[in-house]
Amino acid sequence: MASSPAVPLLPDDARGALVGKLKDAAERAQKAIEANDGAQMGWSKERSEELVAKGRLRLELERVHRSLGALFPGQRDFVESFFLKGEKPSEGTSEDEATGTNEEP
Repeated sequence: MASSPAVPLLPDDARGALVGKLKDAAERAQKAIEANDGAQMGWSKERSEELVAKGRLRLELERVHRSLGALFPGQRDFVESFFLKGEKPSEGTSEDEATGTNEEP
């Protein structure tokens, strides 16, 4: 069996300095992890509130659409003229939503 090269032992003061640097790096990494967790929880809460608001808006628009349809029977084009036509698919159907990113490729 081949022997591995001997690793030189560090003096106690150098070893202590390295241990201190490692502890500092570990503490900073832990703080970064905690900050990331907090940011993700905040984003998730805001996103949930946004989805609830969009759902409520959609329900209200549907209610108004039905009311206008009842007020103007047989005049679908007129009723539809009160609402903007979307040129893109609604949010939530894009691949960005599925992957959780909104960045351009």
